[in-house]
Amino acid sequence: MVSAEAVPPAAVYVVGLSVLQPAAAPVAYQPDGLNAWESQLWYQARRRSGVSQWLFNRFGTSTDNAIPVSARLRDADCRASLRAIEQACCQAFASLDRQQRQRIRCERTALIYFDCWGESALFETDVSWRDALSLDVLPASIVRDYNIKEFSCKVRGEHQGFLLALRVAIDQLNSGSIDTVLLCGHYRSLPLMVFSQHSAASVRAAKGTTHISVERSAALILRKAAGEGAALHLSDYFLLSGQPKLAAQQLAQRWQRHWTPGCCALLGATHTSAAMLTLEQAALKIMPLPWHALTTTYGDSGCINPLLALLHLPSVRIAANNQHPQLLVNALDGAGAGWLMSIWPDAREKSSWR
Repeated sequence: MVSAEAVPPAAVYVVGLSVLQPAAAPVAYQPDGLNAWESQLWYQARRRSGVSQWLFNRFGTSTDNAIPVSARLRDADCRASLRAIEQACCQAFASLDRQQRQRIRCERTALIYFDCWGESALFETDVSWRDALSLDVLPASIVRDYNIKEFSCKVRGEHQGFLLALRVAIDQLNSGSIDTVLLCGHYRSLPLMVFSQHSAASVRAAKGTTHISVERSAALILRKAAGEGAALHLSDYFLLSGQPKLAAQQLAQRWQRHWTPGCCALLGATHTSAAMLTLEQAALKIMPLPWHALTTTYGDSGCINPLLALLHLPSVRIAANNQHPQLLVNALDGAGAGWLMSIWPDAREKSSWR
C-alpha cells in the first residue's frame, strides 16, 4: 500500500459532464421469427451465460404496440442517440460559467469521439449516409457547433471505448498541444451485439439473473486546470494470467499497488460476465476492500460503465477529515486484461461529502 499523495501531475480535470439515457422504462426482449440470426444468438446467450431475462432501454424505440417487441428494440432510431450526444455536449458546456466557455472557444480544443461497436451503421435501420458518417466517423454537427479545428478522432474499443478515448485525451492534454478536450460518445444497446457477446460466456450466472442493457450518451470537458473539477488518472493497461487463481492474485496485487489510505471505495466497472464477476470476487477474498459493482445500480452500458463512477460520487461516503479522498475504478475487458482508473473528487464539493 502506497502512502497518501496529492493528485499526480499527469491527471486531467473534468470541468463539464453530462450523461443521458432514455426516459422510458426498460423493455423485456421477446424473440420472434422476424430475425432468425438474432433469435439464435438470444438462445445461445441464454444457454451459455445463464441469464434468464434480457431488458433493453434504447433511444428512439417505437411506442406502437402493434409492432413486436423485438422489432421495436432492433429498429430503434439511431438519430435519437445522435441527438442525445448533441444534447449531452450542450449540457456539459452549459454547466460552465460564461468566462470558461469564452476561454475554451478561444483556445485549442480537440474532439475525441468513442463508441462500443465501431461501424455500427451496418446494424441500424433506415440510416442515411449522413447519419452513417456521424455514427461511424465523427458527429458532423458537434465538429461544426464547437468549431473543432485542432484535433479530432474516433476511438473504437468495445467495452474499453471510453477508457481508450480517455487515454488519448490525457496524452493530448499532457503534450501541451491541446488546451481542452471534448470527449463524447455513446453506447448503442444493439440486441444482436449484446447477445453475441454473452453467447461466448465461459461461466454461467446465477439462476434467475436479469441483464439490463441501457443506452447512454455522454460528454466530458477535460482540461489541465487544477482545482476546477474532479481529477482523473488512468493506470497502464495490464494483463492477467489465464489461470483463474493466479489471475485473482495478480488483480489483488494491482489493487494494493494503487490503493492509498485516502481511498474510499473500489468501484467495479467490469465487463458484465459471470467470469469477470467471479474473478473480482476471488480477488476481494485475497484483499478485502469496500467494493460496489456499478452495473447493479445503473445497468450495463458497455464502454460507458467506467464513466458511471463519476455519477456515483455523491453516493460514496467520504470522511470530512480525509485530505486526499480517492476512488479506484476496476475495469476488466473480459479478455484477461483491464485498467484501473483513479478519481479524486472536486474539493469544492467537500460540503456534500458524507
